[in-house]
Amino acid sequence: METFEIDESPANQAAMRRRRQICIGFLLLAAVGAVCGCIAAWRYFTKPEESGSETRIGHPKDHKPPYPGSSPDNLWWFIQISDIHLNEFNGKERYHQFWHFCSSYVDIIQPSLVLVTGDLTDALHGKRSSQNEMEWEMYKKCLEDSGVLKKTLWLDIRGNHDIFNVPSADSEKNFYRKYSYLGKKGETNFVHSQNFSFGTYSFIYVGALPMPAPKLPFNFFGVLDKNDLKSVEDLTNQTRASNSTIYFSHYPTSFIVSRNPGLSTITKNGIAFLSGHLHDIYGDVPDLTIIQRSGTLELELVDWKDNRKFRILAFDHDLLSFVDATYGHWPVILITNPKNARYLAPKHEPLTRMQHATHIRFLVFSSTEMRSAKVFIDDKPLGEAEHVKGPLYVLKWNPSLYLNGLHRISIQTQDVMGHKSSQSQLFSLDGSRPNQSLVSSVILMTDIEKMLKVCFAIGFILTFGPLILLRIFTRPTTISFLCIPFAKLPLLRGLLWLAHINILFIIIMLLGLLILIGPWFIGELVDGYVGFVFLYGAYINGSILPDPITYKEATYDMMHFLVPFIFHLALQVELFFPLCNQLSLIKCQRKVLQRSSWWLKFLISQLFFVFALKRQIGYSRFLYRGYGTMALFLSPKYLWTALMMVVVYFALYVTYYCRRKRQAARL
Repeated sequence: METFEIDESPANQAAMRRRRQICIGFLLLAAVGAVCGCIAAWRYFTKPEESGSETRIGHPKDHKPPYPGSSPDNLWWFIQISDIHLNEFNGKERYHQFWHFCSSYVDIIQPSLVLVTGDLTDALHGKRSSQNEMEWEMYKKCLEDSGVLKKTLWLDIRGNHDIFNVPSADSEKNFYRKYSYLGKKGETNFVHSQNFSFGTYSFIYVGALPMPAPKLPFNFFGVLDKNDLKSVEDLTNQTRASNSTIYFSHYPTSFIVSRNPGLSTITKNGIAFLSGHLHDIYGDVPDLTIIQRSGTLELELVDWKDNRKFRILAFDHDLLSFVDATYGHWPVILITNPKNARYLAPKHEPLTRMQHATHIRFLVFSSTEMRSAKVFIDDKPLGEAEHVKGPLYVLKWNPSLYLNGLHRISIQTQDVMGHKSSQSQLFSLDGSRPNQSLVSSVILMTDIEKMLKVCFAIGFILTFGPLILLRIFTRPTTISFLCIPFAKLPLLRGLLWLAHINILFIIIMLLGLLILIGPWFIGELVDGYVGFVFLYGAYINGSILPDPITYKEATYDMMHFLVPFIFHLALQVELFFPLCNQLSLIKCQRKVLQRSSWWLKFLISQLFFVFALKRQIGYSRFLYRGYGTMALFLSPKYLWTALMMVVVYFALYVTYYCRRKRQAARL
């Protein structure tokens, strides 16, 4: 191998300064572009009212009676609960509190129906994911013993945990069909209509659950094919005459993979899309509620499993309002008029009725009798509300005083036991809305499938692109490439050498091909059915499941395995081979011992190796626990790669010491 040299001539130094200026210029331009992009994204996600005229189309019943007054007419409410995750081994308290919810809370709230949006059972036992009949028996026993099925309409649908390791809908492992209330009806898209003297309100179930259903980590995304979309569209057409239409599913719309024209073109016909699935994203996003740019509310509910959350929703004169409540906290207050300004849906509800309303209206649910309910607007006391019937309280007001801009209404209540509660929200009568949460909007408004694919593509290019460019445009004796100002960095020098060592370069490129074409591993994705996992999904039982979770896994794998492994190789090559090519063996050893930084670089390279190897061994253990011995030994992307890493690691040292021996023999 030739000697590694850097040209220190004045002409080269001037060229380096020019290239450094060019690099800085490009970085500044990129920074300006990034800032502009962030501003545009912030406006796009937090200001849905600016999405065009479609969301500003008025409702046919605008300025038409009946208007909200002191009467309990034109009012009804229902409950949503999600992600219960009943578990045989963990969560006894979860079960007993869910039973108490079904037996007592439903009695207190008296909803017209209860929507249970999936993950009825946990189906997780350590790293294994499979249906447990005992958990389903617990669920059914809870419904029967609490008597909730005699008190209200119970609509329980499946979540991804409810179908782990289920090969088909007719399988004996499909315990949902046997133990749930809806049974076979809940396995396909359906519509339920709630009829009252003042109108009809329709609920359309969007299934989106893949079948066959592999074990963890698959099924994290829902899937709708053309037939499923056609089914949802047909159900939507059946509900055109309804006062309002609500879609509900286990998955939020951004986590449902659907082909053109897409699910959003159908759900824009409804006032809201109710879901669960995301819980509160490990406590980081406790409020996943937004309004889509189509004008439809997207309302994901935090889980019952860890947070004991449930949601009360009410239609008051066709205006939809809701409040998220926590088990054990009374009283619960739901303000229905004026409704929360964050969730105004002018295309789907007659908002101008609030301008003609004679009374403020709100619902108070409590386990004991109420003592007082006081109303404040803009921190000014308006008076004490009057109890009408059931949970309804009203207070006369003059809406003309609040026609412009945003205002804040607050309700303070106290029951006879001394329990106090308050609820506050912004409202507007002219259509003004506050900005919605940026984080929640990005999660629920972004096409997560496309975002994961873009992230993977960027990660793949950044991982393999530099080595390919260095191999094409440089030689191992020069540093003539675009980023020459940074050529003195040890890691960059190592990458230059790595790009020109054929065997190591080929190994790295083969790892990239393995990610792209696979298979990653072969095993029983469903008990009794052998499947293949690729970047583009899983092939099992004659079906291809296009689960985007594979793109997330590939991106994560590049960050936690490939990049550290490449950095390890680059530092190893830079430390050993160029140095010993320029010095004799004795000088090399003396130079190494004198340079304390050499040991630091050596330590960092070893840490990179350990980090990368830990990732591969960890995932190999996951495969063994989750999919069995076959998946462990037939996993080119994990176990085989870990073994390859160890072989390359020792081969580098053998090569280095053999070279030292040959040089020593020449001296």
